[in-house]
Amino acid sequence: MPKVLFYCYYLFFERDFEYTFPFQNVILLVKHALDPSVQNMKIRLEVTNGAVSVQSEFAGTLELTSCEVEMATRFQVTVLRLLIDNKLDKFSGGIGLHYKTEISKNQIMYLLLPLVKTCPKLALSLIDWTRIRHAASIDLVNGCNTGITGLSRSNHRILANEQGDLIQTACGTVPMDMLEDSIVETPHNGNVYCILNVLKNLNAASPIVSEKCTSGEIRTYTEHFRNRHGITLRYQCQPLLSARPLFRVENFLLRRPKAEKASASNFTVELPPELCKFVCLHISPSILYTFSFLPSVMHRIESMLSAAQLQRIFSNQWPYNFRVPTTKVLEALTMKNCQECMSLETLETLGDAFLKYVASRHVFTTYSQKHEGQLTSRRKQIISNHALYKISCGRQIPGYIRNECFDVQQWIIPGQHLVLHSGNLQNNFHILENMHIKGYRTMKTKNVADVVEALIGACLETGGEIVALSFMKWLGMDIDIHREMPSTRKLDTGFVSNVNVPYFRSLLNYSFRVHTLLVESVTHASYKEPPFSGCYQRLEFLGDAVLDYLITFYFYKTNPGLSPGLLTDLRSAAVNNDCYAQAAVKWNLHQQLRHASSVLHNQITDFARCISSSSASQDQFFGWTNTEVAVPKVLGDLIESIAGAVLVDSDFDTKLVWDAMKPLLEPLVTPKTMKYQPVRELQELCQKESYKCRYHPSQEEGTSTVKVEVTVKDDRYIETCDASNQRTAKKLAAEKVLKSLKAGGLHNH
Repeated sequence: MPKVLFYCYYLFFERDFEYTFPFQNVILLVKHALDPSVQNMKIRLEVTNGAVSVQSEFAGTLELTSCEVEMATRFQVTVLRLLIDNKLDKFSGGIGLHYKTEISKNQIMYLLLPLVKTCPKLALSLIDWTRIRHAASIDLVNGCNTGITGLSRSNHRILANEQGDLIQTACGTVPMDMLEDSIVETPHNGNVYCILNVLKNLNAASPIVSEKCTSGEIRTYTEHFRNRHGITLRYQCQPLLSARPLFRVENFLLRRPKAEKASASNFTVELPPELCKFVCLHISPSILYTFSFLPSVMHRIESMLSAAQLQRIFSNQWPYNFRVPTTKVLEALTMKNCQECMSLETLETLGDAFLKYVASRHVFTTYSQKHEGQLTSRRKQIISNHALYKISCGRQIPGYIRNECFDVQQWIIPGQHLVLHSGNLQNNFHILENMHIKGYRTMKTKNVADVVEALIGACLETGGEIVALSFMKWLGMDIDIHREMPSTRKLDTGFVSNVNVPYFRSLLNYSFRVHTLLVESVTHASYKEPPFSGCYQRLEFLGDAVLDYLITFYFYKTNPGLSPGLLTDLRSAAVNNDCYAQAAVKWNLHQQLRHASSVLHNQITDFARCISSSSASQDQFFGWTNTEVAVPKVLGDLIESIAGAVLVDSDFDTKLVWDAMKPLLEPLVTPKTMKYQPVRELQELCQKESYKCRYHPSQEEGTSTVKVEVTVKDDRYIETCDASNQRTAKKLAAEKVLKSLKAGGLHNH
C-alpha cells in the first residue's frame, strides 16, 4: 500500500489562568516542510479569562498509509465541524456538501491529530489512533456512531461483563463505562453535549439540586422534563449523566479589552441517558477543548506562511543576504479591520515618512530647475495612493493583504475535499500558503497603498535605509537617489560674508563645505541681490521631508510598543510650523533671515516679542503655541530649509542632519508632555461626548474673528477670539472653550 510522507510539528499549549480541562498534545502533519520562520513560532490567543500561548516545534517525519490518511482526515473534519456548528442538523447534507466556493489548485491540506504523549523520537504509536478511529466512525448524516449502533445484544452482554452495567440510551443499551468521554445529542432540543461522568448518586427521581425550588415549583428531574419538554422519563432508576455543552470555536486572535475578561465558564447539566443519542465515543473534553483553538492557530500559521512567501519573493531579488523577519511582514500586511494584536498602522506611518523623503530627494536631484510647487507635483505622481496601488498590483501584493476579521464560519475545514472526492492522495496535499477562507474580498485603493508603505516601514526598521530602498526598487518605483547633484554656483567671498557663517557653524556643530547652500537656506523670495537670485524654497521642500522622516523614526525607535495613534500624535505635535517657528525664535534664526518685506518683518517681530514675553516657558508649548498673534510660516520654512541645506551639503547623510537639527528642536515632545492642537482636541471631545460644536468666523478691517459655540444638553459654552488670521483665531477660541468645559467638569483630558 503506498504511503505519504509528512513533516510533523508539535503544538504545545499553555495558559495563564486555571481551568477544569487540561490541554491535549496535538501534532500538525503537512506534506511539505514549513518555512523556518514558522517551524518554531509562538502564537498568543486571547480568551475571556486570560491568554493561551501555542508553541510549534519540529518533531520529525512520518509515513502514513492512504487508509490512515483518510481516517485521520475524517476525524479532523468531524471534530472541527462539531465544534464550529455545535448542531447535528447542519450535517444533514453530509460532510463537505453544498459549500459554494472556489478552491485553488494549491488547495490547503494538512492533518491535526491528538497525541497519546510527546517524545523526542517521533513514532506512529504516539498518535492517539484509538480516539481517531472512534471519531472517524461517526455517521454525521444519521447522527450516530456506527460503533454503537452496530453492537449486537450478545456484544452488549460481553461488554457489560467486561466494562460494567448497561445503561439505556436513545441508541439502545450501552455499557456504563463507555459513557464517559463521549459526545451525545439530545433530540428534544437539538443540543450537543460532551459527557463528563456518570452521576451514580442521582437519577430521574432525585431533586434538582441546582435550582432554588419553592413550594409548587419543579422538584425532580422527572417533573422538569415532563413540565418543560412534555417528556415522560421511563427509566427512573438510571443514573444521570453530567455533561457540558460543546466548546465553542471563536476567533481567539481578536484583541480583547481587559474589561471583557472574566472567569472561565464551567457550566454543566444533568441528562437522563434515555434522552441521549450517542454521536461519538472516547473523545475526551480535553481534545474538544484543545481543538476549539485550532482554527485560530491554523489561521495564524497560514497567515505567517503567506507572509513568508512574499518575503522570499522580494528578498531573493536583493544582491545581499538579508531577510526581513516574517513577523514584521505579517504585521505590515495586517490591517486594523482584522482587530488583532498587530496592525500595519505604526509601520505605515514610518514607511510613509521615509517614502516621502526618498521621493522628495529623487525629484530634488532630478529636476534641478523646478521650483517647489513643481517638485511637489512630481513627488505626488510617485507617492500617491493610485501610484502605489498600481505598482503593488504588478507585484501581486493585494493577494497577500489581510483586511478582514477572521470569521470561523467562513473557514474551510481542511479535508472536506478529500472526503467528498476520491483520488490520488499524493496530489491532495499542498503547502499552506493560501488563505483557507470561503468567499471574496474587496479593498480600497488607499488600503493597498497603506500596505505598501507599511512594507517599506518594515524593511526600514529591520534592515535600514538600504533594505528599504532595495524593496522600493523591487516594487518598480522609478526612483534614483544616487543621482549626482549639479554643480552649485560659486559666490564671491564678500557676498557670503553677508551670512554669519561662524554662528551657524557653532549652532549646528556642522561646517558647510559649500557656503552657497547656507546662503540659499536663509534667503527669502523677496530678497533680490545680484549675483544671487535664489531662495530657500527648494531646500525647504527637501528639509520638510527629511525632518518628517527623521523625527518619525526617532519617535518610533525611542518609544517601542507605541500605539499607532500616539505615534501619529507625537509626529503631528513635533512636525508642524508652530514647533519649528518657536525653535527659530529660540535660537535667533529669525535675525539671520534675509528678506525685503516690511509686512513679513512686522509679523516676525510681533511673534518673537509675543514668544519672549509669554508667561509660560517655551518648553511647555511642546509643538502648539498659545500666542495671540499668527505664527509666520516663514519661520517654520527657515528651519526646514536649513535642514535641507545640511542634507545636500553632507551628500545626503541623514545622521549628520539629525545631529545638527535635533538640538535646535529640543526638548522634543514625549507621550507625557504632548499637548493636542486645541481645534482637534475640541473636535474629538465633541464627537466622543456627542456635544454640538459650531464655529462662526468673520472678517473686518484685517482682523479675523472666530466665535465657537458648544452645546451640552441645555447649556451653551461660547467663546470669541480675534487674531490676524482665521486659523489663529479659531485655535485660540477652541482653547478658551476647552478651559470653560474643563472648569465645568465636562472635560478631563
